[in-house]
Amino acid sequence: MILRTPLDRQARIILLRSDRVLMRALRALGNGAEQEDLVDAAAQALLATDPMQLRHRDVEAALDGAFGGVGRPAVQRGIYRFHALHELADEFLFFDGDRLTARPERLLDYAALIAEVEPALLIGSLLAERLDTGEVTPASLDALVEVQCPLGMPRHDAGRLHVDNHVHLGGVTSVGHALMGFAMGRAGAVSGWALPKTFRAVFETHLERPMPALAGAFRMLFASIARWVMAGAEPGAAQPWRELADGLGPVLDRGLADDGPAPLSFHAIAEMEGAWPGEVGRSLLTMAARRAVRGDWSGAFLLVATLICRLDRRTPMSARIPRLALIGFVHLMHALRDAMIMHGLGLDSFVEYFNSRARTLQADQFRRLRWMIGHHEFRADIKTTWVDRAGLRHYATESSGAARTEHQDSHPWQRYHLSYHFVRKAPGRAALADERLRFQARRLEIRQEALRLRRRLAIPEFQETAAMVAGRQVCQEMTSRVRSFDVAGNENDEPIELFAPALRWLREKPLIQLDRGERLAGRRSLSIHAGEDFDHIVGGLRHLDETVRFCNMGPGDRVGHALALGLQPRAWAERQGRAFVPLETHFDNLVWLWHHATTLSRGLAAAGGVLPGLERRIAYYAGRLGLSDRDPEIHHRAWGWRRNCAIALGLWADSPSLSDARYWVPDARTATDSRDPAHREFMDYLYQRRPNRAQRITVLLGEDGPPEDERDCFSPHDLDFVEALQDQLMTEYDARGIVIEACPSSNVFIGRIADLAEHPCLRWHPPHPDLLGPGGPFNRFGLRKGPVKLCLNTDDPGVFPTTIATEHRLVAHAARERFALSQWDVETWIDRLRLVGIAVFDQAHAEIRYRPASWPGMLPGRDR
Repeated sequence: MILRTPLDRQARIILLRSDRVLMRALRALGNGAEQEDLVDAAAQALLATDPMQLRHRDVEAALDGAFGGVGRPAVQRGIYRFHALHELADEFLFFDGDRLTARPERLLDYAALIAEVEPALLIGSLLAERLDTGEVTPASLDALVEVQCPLGMPRHDAGRLHVDNHVHLGGVTSVGHALMGFAMGRAGAVSGWALPKTFRAVFETHLERPMPALAGAFRMLFASIARWVMAGAEPGAAQPWRELADGLGPVLDRGLADDGPAPLSFHAIAEMEGAWPGEVGRSLLTMAARRAVRGDWSGAFLLVATLICRLDRRTPMSARIPRLALIGFVHLMHALRDAMIMHGLGLDSFVEYFNSRARTLQADQFRRLRWMIGHHEFRADIKTTWVDRAGLRHYATESSGAARTEHQDSHPWQRYHLSYHFVRKAPGRAALADERLRFQARRLEIRQEALRLRRRLAIPEFQETAAMVAGRQVCQEMTSRVRSFDVAGNENDEPIELFAPALRWLREKPLIQLDRGERLAGRRSLSIHAGEDFDHIVGGLRHLDETVRFCNMGPGDRVGHALALGLQPRAWAERQGRAFVPLETHFDNLVWLWHHATTLSRGLAAAGGVLPGLERRIAYYAGRLGLSDRDPEIHHRAWGWRRNCAIALGLWADSPSLSDARYWVPDARTATDSRDPAHREFMDYLYQRRPNRAQRITVLLGEDGPPEDERDCFSPHDLDFVEALQDQLMTEYDARGIVIEACPSSNVFIGRIADLAEHPCLRWHPPHPDLLGPGGPFNRFGLRKGPVKLCLNTDDPGVFPTTIATEHRLVAHAARERFALSQWDVETWIDRLRLVGIAVFDQAHAEIRYRPASWPGMLPGRDR
């Protein structure tokens, strides 16, 4: 979470994760330099967090507190213990019976903390203390790992089902799982592996080394620590550290070569017989190795973190090299973790980050699927692009191996279905300039993708192996597991008009399947990313409206994120200050806004008040784009025709009676009428005949002023009307039966909102009815008739450290803090949202088909 961190807590965090401290520790380990002062590096890092506000004395006082309040005498020759880690863990975690859990009253602050500090270390710190006192034994610790939440979040309520209706399979993982992969040498630390360029400016300022080198160093550090532990962890042991010093320099210079030192043999350690009486460190390492060999990398890493914390407690300050190794390992762990967890840099950065090798691991999609649906009572609508024959068979086979908890009575097949998502791509400017028809190549590519997808879905695919589902032995029809279509990616790159014709055709045209005769396939829904990231809130709102209208969205369909529909316009404008928008986009926004102002002007003063100004600006910028001075309604009609497939428009212009015309070109007759003045404007748009269209306009938000060539203003009255329009569209979309898929933590981490208390889900579906009363804070203009139907989701758990149960807890805490509600009111409200998520899942899942293994007929999933 992006929350203000007190200086004393920030000092503790710096001692655990600082690129400056890391590089000094690695240099000291690599060349034996005694003069490296890690405490001084930490002070520099802390001062750099806010150099204009912090004084050196403030920094020194904060660091002294982080060292336990006894000042620099607790530090020897520039190295230190992780006293700060234990203080953080003790502040935020407590023993909740058989596991460690975040303190309920500190849940939001804890969520912010684990965005920066690996939770396995926090958990491991308290476990190491209990191991030393004898309150926990190695054997009981191994049992604890089975039930411990990797994030340290409160325990899941037994038997309470949570559904994640918006989760990308590529973003499903556990960061501890991935870090264990790096330690084992199983992660992709290969040549060319790097953070995306948008991250380097933030996270590689002082790292001085490419990511493959740091990943190689992490593996070597862990191997040296493990060999030291197996040798008895004697402070004076020299052999593992001598080997580390000899090998670390070349690794930092060139990365870990293919012929470099072999990784630690976890199989050999795991095969060692028996426990180690009195040797807790060896026991922890052996248990971790056994879990790693079994594939439980997340549990193995929790044990490794506990081992590191115990070594920190027991290694004397005089053992300089081992202590440097422990400090380097912890800081390096966080450097790698930053390559896997997204921090608030916007959706452009996220798309580049998500597609980069910096966050990939040698874990296949199916391991992610088993991890996703094998924990607690979680079910998921999983977004993926792999729905060919081989992919569907693998999903069916591999999901059968998902774990079951004692409370799960459902087969893994009943816990997930799939959403096929088209992916927006960032178009090259040169390629677009060379195309006569706007997005011509991509329109053809998307059409071909839709044709291939429809052919796949038309042929039923039954899994050969049967399974016991709901008391019957059945085989599943795997194509029916694809229950929805999505368009994912940065909506600023490609508009929904490119995808809408294909989505209408895929979803609305009856699909005949041949299986012992002919049958029609069940209806699939839409679940489309829209209104998530935008230059101007009106542009985001228009993109969302285009998605709803161009794709014919209705009952059971969902829009993902939809932030433009819920962010308070005045608050957004105050934070943004100004918007930089292409001239053509600005013109489209004005025309779209004018249309809705006209529609609402009779009953809403805020709408009538902005109409004259909108008409003046439309006329001004129409001239800049070379358009005739026309009635704005003509501009709006031309905008509406963008829902037609531009490639198919000419083909079907003379034959609108063709069966597929209704899906690809529903306006074929009117949009091709050259007598209509909107026709020429539509053609000018399609064939890119508008001058100055790419010129950037600076829009001053919250200010008044006339339109100018390079500048426009968006007044407070305009912002108030946008808020009213949001309320009107919420009401309209809810009447259509559309559900909003809210992804709170994702929106905070990507940086669109500052914290969960600001999230629009609290406005869409407030936790108390008084908030929606006429004139109330969420119904200022009296346009809303009730709450909007929404469900909470994770988006990319692992990319953002969360789970679906955690999302519900965090939003509930945010609501209680913001509105000062009782626990009963908040729990009742959050449970309503949970039930919406279940209903959305069940409605889609009912169309999955099974064939009894003993009978050749077909049986819909709803009859189970």
